[in-house]
Amino acid sequence: MRLAASRSHRSPRMDQVVQAFGLKEEVRRGSVGIKVGLIVEQQCDLYIHLSRGQTMGHLRSGNNPA
Repeated sequence: MRLAASRSHRSPRMDQVVQAFGLKEEVRRGSVGIKVGLIVEQQCDLYIHLSRGQTMGHLRSGNNPA
C-alpha cells in the first residue's frame, strides 16, 4: 500500500501507525487536496490524518493553520 503523507507535519504517532500497518511507500505532499487527488487518481491508497487541530472548516476553506 502507498500512503499519501504530509510533507511537513510528521509526528512520532504517525511513525507508529506507518510501522503498525507495514506501509513501505509514502508520497509526501503539502495540501490535503493534493493528497486526496493522489487517492482519486489511484497513485496512493491511503491518507491518514492524526492531528486534532483540523476541522471540516479547514478542509473546505483550504486554510491549514500550523
